[in-house]
Amino acid sequence: MEKLLELKPFKALMKMIGECLDFKGRTARAEYWYAVLGIIILEAIAFFVVFILCLIMPKFIDSILLLIYRAFSLAATFLYVSMSIRRMHDVNQTPWLLLLWLTAVGGIVPIYFCAQPSYPEANQYGPVPTSIV
Repeated sequence: MEKLLELKPFKALMKMIGECLDFKGRTARAEYWYAVLGIIILEAIAFFVVFILCLIMPKFIDSILLLIYRAFSLAATFLYVSMSIRRMHDVNQTPWLLLLWLTAVGGIVPIYFCAQPSYPEANQYGPVPTSIV
């Protein structure tokens, strides 16, 4: 378990979980993408576990498991939004651009900005972030 937590995706994810209620400041590009990878891995594991348990458990238990999985997904979504806001701050863009995800093709714009390198100087959102990964 200790070796798992030393991997970059989970190290970045643990840092992002600690900052999930902080919508101010900046997040470095590597930390952001490693945390996204960590969320995807955990979501896949959770889905697989719930799927297997739903196959072997009675009907009344699978609704409870699905409720737990949906709560986990909602928490992951909240964490992802928090990280994305700080990432938009890091590239010196307004977080309102994240609302483009709600459109059909506009979701490409936030992904583009999240893939950009950090703004090299301190900006209105804070100093240049230091990455732990």
